[in-house]
Amino acid sequence: MLGENGVPAFSKRMKRAIEEAFYRKFAASNSVPDIPPKVLGAYVASAHFGLIEWWLENDLAYSPAYMAGPVCRMIRSGTGPEASSCAV
Repeated sequence: MLGENGVPAFSKRMKRAIEEAFYRKFAASNSVPDIPPKVLGAYVASAHFGLIEWWLENDLAYSPAYMAGPVCRMIRSGTGPEASSCAV
């Protein structure tokens, strides 16, 4: 379903689902970013999806619990002191 020989429609739907989840969390946070939410959402969805593809292509090289830590830190980097305190 993913990768070079994957189904393009699946990839688009997966990215869209990630974007929508981001928008729900973003709306609940009442944050006012200096980056338009649509731009931020597209970036987050592409980054997450790309990382999922990499993880699957590399035979789940790390556990889901392990992957959650670096992903959290990558998402929060640049957003303040809480970037280093991602609790998983």
